[in-house]
Amino acid sequence: MTIKKFFLLFSVTIFLGCGNSHSDYAILEGIDSLLAKEENYHAYERLVNIDPTDLMSEKDKAYYYLLYTITLVRLQEISVEDTAIDTSIRFYDQINDGEKLARSLYYKGMAMTMNGDNEEALSCIKKAESIVDGTKASLLLNYICINLSSINNEIGNSNTALKYAKKSLGVAIKCKNGEMACLSMNKISNAFTNLEQHDSALFYAEKAIPYIRYVNTKYKASILSDISASYFNQNYMHEAQRYVIQSLETCPTSHAYYILGIIYLEQGKGDEALALWRKAAETGTPELRAETMLWTADLKKERGEYRESAELMAKAEALKDSISRAKDTENMLRLQADIRHADTERKAGERLAAIVVVAVLVATVLVVLSVYYRKRAGKAKRRLAEIGKLADKYRQRIDEPE
Repeated sequence: MTIKKFFLLFSVTIFLGCGNSHSDYAILEGIDSLLAKEENYHAYERLVNIDPTDLMSEKDKAYYYLLYTITLVRLQEISVEDTAIDTSIRFYDQINDGEKLARSLYYKGMAMTMNGDNEEALSCIKKAESIVDGTKASLLLNYICINLSSINNEIGNSNTALKYAKKSLGVAIKCKNGEMACLSMNKISNAFTNLEQHDSALFYAEKAIPYIRYVNTKYKASILSDISASYFNQNYMHEAQRYVIQSLETCPTSHAYYILGIIYLEQGKGDEALALWRKAAETGTPELRAETMLWTADLKKERGEYRESAELMAKAEALKDSISRAKDTENMLRLQADIRHADTERKAGERLAAIVVVAVLVATVLVVLSVYYRKRAGKAKRRLAEIGKLADKYRQRIDEPE
Protein backbone atom coordinates (compact mmCIF):
# COMPACT_ATOMS: atom_id res chain seq x y z
CA MET A 1 0.00 0.00 0.00
CA THR A 2 1.42 3.38 -0.96
CA ILE A 3 1.85 6.15 1.59
CA LYS A 4 -0.77 8.21 -0.27
CA LYS A 5 -3.36 5.39 -0.08
CA PHE A 6 -2.56 4.75 3.57
CA PHE A 7 -3.03 8.41 4.40
CA LEU A 8 -6.38 8.47 2.58
CA LEU A 9 -7.60 5.35 4.41
CA PHE A 10 -6.44 6.77 7.76
CA SER A 11 -8.26 10.04 7.09
CA VAL A 12 -11.50 8.27 6.14
CA THR A 13 -11.30 6.16 9.32
CA ILE A 14 -10.91 9.25 11.47
CA PHE A 15 -13.77 10.97 9.65
CA LEU A 16 -16.09 8.00 10.11
CA GLY A 17 -15.15 7.69 13.77
CA CYS A 18 -15.88 11.36 14.41
CA GLY A 19 -19.10 11.11 12.48
CA ASN A 20 -20.21 8.17 14.57
CA SER A 21 -19.41 10.05 17.79
CA HIS A 22 -21.34 13.05 16.58
CA SER A 23 -24.26 10.78 15.75
CA ASP A 24 -24.14 9.19 19.19
CA TYR A 25 -24.16 12.58 20.88
CA ALA A 26 -27.13 13.69 18.79
CA ILE A 27 -29.02 10.57 19.88
CA LEU A 28 -28.21 11.34 23.51
CA GLU A 29 -29.42 14.92 23.05
CA GLY A 30 -32.68 13.51 21.73
CA ILE A 31 -33.02 11.37 24.87
CA ASP A 32 -32.30 14.44 27.00
CA SER A 33 -35.12 16.30 25.25
CA LEU A 34 -37.47 13.43 26.16
CA LEU A 35 -36.43 13.77 29.80
CA ALA A 36 -37.06 17.52 29.62
CA LYS A 37 -40.64 16.66 28.64
CA GLU A 38 -40.73 14.02 31.42
CA GLU A 39 -41.18 11.23 28.88
CA ASN A 40 -39.11 9.03 31.15
CA TYR A 41 -40.20 5.62 29.85
CA HIS A 42 -39.51 6.63 26.25
CA ALA A 43 -36.09 7.85 27.33
CA TYR A 44 -35.45 4.54 29.08
CA GLU A 45 -36.46 2.56 25.99
CA ARG A 46 -33.90 4.44 23.92
CA LEU A 47 -31.17 4.19 26.53
CA VAL A 48 -31.40 0.42 26.82
CA ASN A 49 -30.68 0.16 23.09
CA ILE A 50 -27.30 1.83 23.60
CA ASP A 51 -24.28 -0.16 24.76
CA PRO A 52 -22.06 2.34 26.60
CA THR A 53 -18.96 0.30 25.72
CA ASP A 54 -19.63 1.12 22.06
CA LEU A 55 -19.53 4.87 22.63
CA MET A 56 -16.47 6.42 21.01
CA SER A 57 -15.61 9.33 23.30
CA GLU A 58 -15.44 10.16 26.98
CA LYS A 59 -17.87 13.01 26.26
CA ASP A 60 -20.47 10.57 24.96
CA LYS A 61 -19.98 8.19 27.88
CA ALA A 62 -20.30 10.96 30.46
CA TYR A 63 -23.51 12.19 28.83
CA TYR A 64 -24.89 8.66 28.59
CA TYR A 65 -24.28 7.92 32.29
CA LEU A 66 -25.85 11.26 33.30
CA LEU A 67 -29.00 10.48 31.30
CA TYR A 68 -28.96 6.89 32.54
CA THR A 69 -28.90 8.05 36.18
CA ILE A 70 -31.59 10.70 35.65
CA THR A 71 -33.88 8.11 34.07
CA LEU A 72 -33.39 5.48 36.76
CA VAL A 73 -33.90 8.03 39.55
CA ARG A 74 -37.14 9.22 37.98
CA LEU A 75 -38.32 5.65 37.50
CA GLN A 76 -37.16 4.83 41.05
CA GLU A 77 -34.99 1.99 39.79
CA ILE A 78 -31.61 3.19 41.04
CA SER A 79 -29.33 0.66 42.73
CA VAL A 80 -27.08 1.15 45.76
CA GLU A 81 -24.16 -0.35 43.85
CA ASP A 82 -24.67 1.87 40.81
CA THR A 83 -21.83 4.42 40.62
CA ALA A 84 -22.04 5.15 36.89
CA ILE A 85 -22.76 8.83 37.55
CA ASP A 86 -19.27 9.23 39.04
CA THR A 87 -17.93 8.91 35.49
CA SER A 88 -20.00 11.94 34.50
CA ILE A 89 -18.97 13.94 37.57
CA ARG A 90 -15.24 13.38 36.91
CA PHE A 91 -15.52 14.27 33.23
CA TYR A 92 -17.61 17.44 33.65
CA ASP A 93 -15.38 18.58 36.49
CA GLN A 94 -12.30 18.13 34.29
CA ILE A 95 -13.72 20.14 31.38
CA ASN A 96 -15.41 22.74 33.65
CA ASP A 97 -18.92 22.15 32.28
CA GLY A 98 -20.77 23.64 35.24
CA GLU A 99 -24.29 22.99 33.99
CA LYS A 100 -23.83 19.26 33.43
CA LEU A 101 -21.64 18.91 36.53
CA ALA A 102 -24.43 20.41 38.63
CA ARG A 103 -26.99 18.09 37.04
CA SER A 104 -24.73 15.10 37.71
CA LEU A 105 -24.20 16.05 41.35
CA TYR A 106 -27.90 16.76 41.86
CA TYR A 107 -29.02 13.41 40.47
CA LYS A 108 -26.31 11.55 42.35
CA GLY A 109 -27.68 13.22 45.48
CA MET A 110 -31.22 12.16 44.61
CA ALA A 111 -30.01 8.60 44.03
CA MET A 112 -28.29 8.63 47.43
CA THR A 113 -31.50 9.88 49.05
CA MET A 114 -33.46 7.02 47.49
CA ASN A 115 -30.86 4.61 48.85
CA GLY A 116 -31.10 6.12 52.33
CA ASP A 117 -27.69 7.83 52.36
CA ASN A 118 -28.84 11.33 53.27
CA GLU A 119 -25.38 12.51 54.35
CA GLU A 120 -23.91 11.91 50.90
CA ALA A 121 -27.09 13.21 49.30
CA LEU A 122 -26.85 16.54 51.11
CA SER A 123 -23.17 16.82 50.23
CA CYS A 124 -23.79 16.27 46.51
CA ILE A 125 -26.88 18.48 46.25
CA LYS A 126 -25.24 21.36 48.12
CA LYS A 127 -22.27 21.16 45.74
CA ALA A 128 -24.74 21.40 42.88
CA GLU A 129 -26.34 24.41 44.56
CA SER A 130 -22.99 26.21 44.84
CA ILE A 131 -22.42 25.73 41.09
CA VAL A 132 -25.90 26.78 39.94
CA ASP A 133 -26.49 29.65 42.39
CA GLY A 134 -26.42 32.92 40.49
CA THR A 135 -26.58 31.31 37.04
CA LYS A 136 -29.49 31.16 34.60
CA ALA A 137 -30.26 27.50 35.48
CA SER A 138 -33.29 28.58 37.49
CA LEU A 139 -35.35 25.39 37.10
CA LEU A 140 -32.49 23.22 38.34
CA LEU A 141 -31.94 25.63 41.24
CA ASN A 142 -35.65 25.32 42.08
CA TYR A 143 -35.40 21.54 42.24
CA ILE A 144 -32.18 21.70 44.24
CA CYS A 145 -33.76 24.00 46.84
CA ILE A 146 -37.01 22.03 46.95
CA ASN A 147 -35.16 18.81 47.70
CA LEU A 148 -32.75 20.39 50.17
CA SER A 149 -35.88 21.60 51.95
CA SER A 150 -37.40 18.12 51.84
CA ILE A 151 -34.32 16.35 53.17
CA ASN A 152 -33.80 18.88 55.96
CA ASN A 153 -37.47 18.58 56.89
CA GLU A 154 -37.06 14.84 57.01
CA ILE A 155 -34.10 14.95 59.38
CA GLY A 156 -35.61 17.55 61.68
CA ASN A 157 -33.68 20.62 60.48
CA SER A 158 -36.90 22.56 60.05
CA ASN A 159 -35.41 26.06 60.06
CA THR A 160 -32.96 25.08 57.32
CA ALA A 161 -35.82 23.46 55.43
CA LEU A 162 -37.78 26.70 55.72
CA LYS A 163 -34.84 28.71 54.40
CA TYR A 164 -34.49 26.56 51.28
CA ALA A 165 -38.24 26.47 50.62
CA LYS A 166 -38.39 30.26 50.74
CA LYS A 167 -35.38 30.48 48.44
CA SER A 168 -37.11 28.15 46.00
CA LEU A 169 -40.28 30.26 46.14
CA GLY A 170 -38.26 33.38 45.33
CA VAL A 171 -36.78 31.73 42.24
CA ALA A 172 -40.18 30.41 41.14
CA ILE A 173 -41.85 33.82 41.44
CA LYS A 174 -39.01 35.50 39.56
CA CYS A 175 -39.36 32.96 36.74
CA LYS A 176 -43.18 32.99 36.86
CA ASN A 177 -43.23 29.22 37.34
CA GLY A 178 -46.63 28.34 38.82
CA GLU A 179 -45.84 24.69 39.50
CA MET A 180 -42.63 25.41 41.38
CA ALA A 181 -44.34 28.23 43.29
CA CYS A 182 -46.98 25.76 44.47
CA LEU A 183 -44.41 23.13 45.43
CA SER A 184 -42.33 25.75 47.26
CA MET A 185 -45.30 27.04 49.27
CA ASN A 186 -46.14 23.43 50.14
CA LYS A 187 -42.60 22.93 51.48
CA ILE A 188 -42.82 26.17 53.48
CA SER A 189 -46.08 24.94 54.99
CA ASN A 190 -44.47 21.59 55.84
CA ALA A 191 -41.54 23.31 57.57
CA PHE A 192 -43.88 25.46 59.66
CA THR A 193 -45.84 22.33 60.57
CA ASN A 194 -42.67 20.67 61.84
CA LEU A 195 -41.98 23.81 63.85
CA GLU A 196 -45.53 23.49 65.24
CA GLN A 197 -46.41 26.92 63.90
CA HIS A 198 -49.69 25.68 62.52
CA ASP A 199 -51.20 29.07 61.75
CA SER A 200 -48.26 29.89 59.45
CA ALA A 201 -48.45 26.39 57.97
CA LEU A 202 -52.10 26.91 57.08
CA PHE A 203 -51.37 30.40 55.70
CA TYR A 204 -48.95 28.99 53.11
CA ALA A 205 -51.13 25.93 52.46
CA GLU A 206 -53.98 28.27 51.53
CA LYS A 207 -51.64 30.39 49.40
CA ALA A 208 -50.74 27.26 47.43
CA ILE A 209 -54.36 26.42 46.56
CA PRO A 210 -54.74 28.78 43.54
CA TYR A 211 -51.52 27.36 42.07
CA ILE A 212 -52.57 23.70 42.22
CA ARG A 213 -53.90 23.92 38.67
CA TYR A 214 -50.31 24.31 37.44
CA VAL A 215 -49.06 21.19 39.22
CA ASN A 216 -48.35 17.86 37.59
CA THR A 217 -50.82 15.16 38.66
CA LYS A 218 -48.08 13.11 40.34
CA TYR A 219 -47.54 15.92 42.90
CA LYS A 220 -51.12 17.12 43.16
CA ALA A 221 -52.47 14.36 45.39
CA SER A 222 -49.67 14.82 47.92
CA ILE A 223 -50.14 18.60 48.07
CA LEU A 224 -53.90 18.22 48.55
CA SER A 225 -53.26 15.80 51.41
CA ASP A 226 -50.89 18.29 53.02
CA ILE A 227 -53.47 21.07 52.71
CA SER A 228 -56.01 18.77 54.37
CA ALA A 229 -53.59 18.11 57.23
CA SER A 230 -52.99 21.85 57.74
CA TYR A 231 -56.73 22.45 58.05
CA PHE A 232 -56.99 19.46 60.41
CA ASN A 233 -54.32 20.88 62.70
CA GLN A 234 -56.34 24.08 63.03
CA ASN A 235 -59.52 22.07 63.67
CA TYR A 236 -61.21 23.03 60.38
CA MET A 237 -62.65 19.58 59.82
CA HIS A 238 -64.94 20.44 56.92
CA GLU A 239 -62.07 21.87 54.85
CA ALA A 240 -59.76 19.03 55.93
CA GLN A 241 -62.25 16.47 54.67
CA ARG A 242 -62.86 18.40 51.45
CA TYR A 243 -59.21 18.47 50.42
CA VAL A 244 -58.32 14.92 51.41
CA ILE A 245 -61.27 13.68 49.33
CA GLN A 246 -59.94 15.76 46.43
CA SER A 247 -56.57 14.06 46.99
CA LEU A 248 -58.16 10.61 46.82
CA GLU A 249 -60.07 11.58 43.67
CA THR A 250 -56.80 12.72 42.09
CA CYS A 251 -54.84 9.61 43.05
CA PRO A 252 -55.71 7.23 45.92
CA THR A 253 -52.80 6.93 48.36
CA SER A 254 -52.30 5.21 51.69
CA HIS A 255 -51.56 8.55 53.36
CA ALA A 256 -54.82 10.08 52.18
CA TYR A 257 -56.79 7.06 53.44
CA TYR A 258 -54.96 7.43 56.74
CA ILE A 259 -55.80 11.14 57.08
CA LEU A 260 -59.45 10.64 56.16
CA GLY A 261 -59.64 7.86 58.75
CA ILE A 262 -58.44 10.27 61.45
CA ILE A 263 -61.02 12.84 60.33
CA TYR A 264 -63.79 10.24 60.50
CA LEU A 265 -62.64 9.21 63.96
CA GLU A 266 -62.90 12.84 65.08
CA GLN A 267 -66.45 12.82 63.69
CA GLY A 268 -67.33 9.69 65.64
CA LYS A 269 -67.39 7.43 62.57
CA GLY A 270 -65.28 4.63 64.02
CA ASP A 271 -66.27 1.88 61.58
CA GLU A 272 -65.57 4.10 58.56
CA ALA A 273 -62.19 5.03 60.08
CA LEU A 274 -61.26 1.36 60.57
CA ALA A 275 -62.16 0.56 56.95
CA LEU A 276 -59.93 3.38 55.69
CA TRP A 277 -57.02 2.40 57.91
CA ARG A 278 -57.25 -1.14 56.55
CA LYS A 279 -56.90 0.30 53.05
CA ALA A 280 -53.98 2.45 54.20
CA ALA A 281 -52.23 -0.57 55.72
CA GLU A 282 -52.59 -2.63 52.53
CA THR A 283 -50.24 -0.42 50.53
CA GLY A 284 -48.62 1.74 53.20
CA THR A 285 -45.07 1.71 54.48
CA PRO A 286 -44.15 -0.18 57.66
CA GLU A 287 -44.25 3.11 59.57
CA LEU A 288 -47.75 3.82 58.36
CA ARG A 289 -48.90 0.29 59.19
CA ALA A 290 -47.61 0.77 62.73
CA GLU A 291 -49.57 4.03 62.98
CA THR A 292 -52.80 2.42 61.80
CA MET A 293 -52.32 -0.38 64.33
CA LEU A 294 -52.00 2.16 67.13
CA TRP A 295 -55.12 4.05 66.08
CA THR A 296 -57.06 0.81 65.67
CA ALA A 297 -55.83 -0.46 69.04
CA ASP A 298 -56.99 2.69 70.78
CA LEU A 299 -60.40 2.55 69.13
CA LYS A 300 -60.85 -1.09 70.12
CA LYS A 301 -59.81 -0.26 73.66
CA GLU A 302 -62.52 2.42 73.81
CA ARG A 303 -65.02 -0.20 72.64
CA GLY A 304 -63.97 -2.61 75.35
CA GLU A 305 -62.19 -5.02 72.98
CA TYR A 306 -59.18 -5.18 75.27
CA ARG A 307 -57.63 -8.41 73.99
CA GLU A 308 -57.58 -7.28 70.36
CA SER A 309 -56.30 -3.87 71.45
CA ALA A 310 -53.42 -5.43 73.37
CA GLU A 311 -52.52 -7.71 70.44
CA LEU A 312 -52.41 -4.77 68.05
CA MET A 313 -50.27 -2.79 70.50
CA ALA A 314 -47.83 -5.70 70.68
CA LYS A 315 -47.73 -6.02 66.88
CA ALA A 316 -47.11 -2.29 66.49
CA GLU A 317 -44.27 -2.48 69.02
CA ALA A 318 -42.74 -5.46 67.21
CA LEU A 319 -43.03 -3.69 63.86
CA LYS A 320 -41.43 -0.56 65.28
CA ASP A 321 -38.53 -2.62 66.64
CA SER A 322 -38.18 -4.37 63.28
CA ILE A 323 -38.02 -1.03 61.48
CA SER A 324 -35.38 0.20 63.92
CA ARG A 325 -33.26 -2.95 63.50
CA ALA A 326 -33.52 -2.75 59.72
CA LYS A 327 -32.28 0.84 59.77
CA ASP A 328 -29.42 -0.10 62.11
CA THR A 329 -28.46 -2.94 59.75
CA GLU A 330 -28.58 -0.65 56.72
CA ASN A 331 -26.38 1.89 58.49
CA MET A 332 -23.86 -0.78 59.48
CA LEU A 333 -23.70 -2.19 55.94
CA ARG A 334 -23.22 1.30 54.55
CA LEU A 335 -20.43 1.98 57.06
CA GLN A 336 -18.70 -1.28 56.11
CA ALA A 337 -19.01 -0.40 52.42
CA ASP A 338 -17.51 3.06 53.09
CA ILE A 339 -14.58 1.49 54.96
CA ARG A 340 -13.90 -0.94 52.09
CA HIS A 341 -14.17 1.89 49.57
CA ALA A 342 -11.77 4.09 51.55
CA ASP A 343 -9.26 1.24 51.90
CA THR A 344 -9.38 0.58 48.15
CA GLU A 345 -8.72 4.23 47.36
CA ARG A 346 -5.89 4.39 49.89
CA LYS A 347 -4.14 1.41 48.30
CA ALA A 348 -4.58 2.97 44.88
CA GLY A 349 -3.03 6.20 46.11
CA GLU A 350 -6.24 8.16 45.63
CA ARG A 351 -7.58 10.75 48.04
CA LEU A 352 -10.95 10.01 49.58
CA ALA A 353 -13.26 12.96 48.92
CA ALA A 354 -14.43 14.74 52.05
CA ILE A 355 -18.02 13.99 52.99
CA VAL A 356 -20.22 16.63 54.52
CA VAL A 357 -21.63 14.93 57.62
CA VAL A 358 -25.15 16.10 58.37
CA ALA A 359 -27.51 14.69 61.00
CA VAL A 360 -30.04 12.64 59.30
CA LEU A 361 -36.05 11.61 53.66
CA VAL A 362 -36.82 9.25 53.43
CA ALA A 363 -38.19 10.11 50.43
CA THR A 364 -38.75 9.99 48.84
CA VAL A 365 -38.99 10.81 47.29
CA LEU A 366 -38.46 7.65 48.11
CA VAL A 367 -40.60 5.90 50.29
CA VAL A 368 -41.46 6.22 54.00
CA LEU A 369 -43.95 8.09 56.17
CA SER A 370 -43.04 11.76 56.55
CA VAL A 371 -42.25 13.51 59.79
CA TYR A 372 -44.97 15.92 58.78
CA TYR A 373 -47.71 13.32 58.98
CA ARG A 374 -46.36 11.87 62.19
CA LYS A 375 -46.32 15.23 63.94
CA ARG A 376 -49.78 15.98 62.67
CA ALA A 377 -50.99 12.61 63.88
CA GLY A 378 -49.26 13.26 67.20
CA LYS A 379 -51.24 16.46 67.60
CA ALA A 380 -54.46 14.61 66.83
CA LYS A 381 -53.60 11.88 69.31
CA ARG A 382 -53.00 14.41 72.06
CA ARG A 383 -56.66 15.37 71.62
CA LEU A 384 -57.54 11.79 72.46
CA ALA A 385 -55.99 11.80 75.93
CA GLU A 386 -53.86 8.66 76.44
CA ILE A 387 -52.75 8.42 72.80
CA GLY A 388 -50.52 11.46 73.14
CA LYS A 389 -47.98 9.60 75.26
CA LEU A 390 -48.20 6.65 72.93
CA ALA A 391 -47.48 8.84 69.91
CA ASP A 392 -44.39 10.30 71.56
CA LYS A 393 -43.12 6.84 72.39
CA TYR A 394 -43.38 5.63 68.81
CA ARG A 395 -42.07 8.75 67.07
CA GLN A 396 -38.86 9.76 68.78
CA ARG A 397 -36.51 8.89 65.95
CA ILE A 398 -35.09 10.26 62.72
CA ASP A 399 -37.68 10.06 59.96
CA GLU A 400 -37.69 10.08 56.18
CA PRO A 401 -40.55 11.67 54.23
CA GLU A 402 -42.19 10.59 51.10
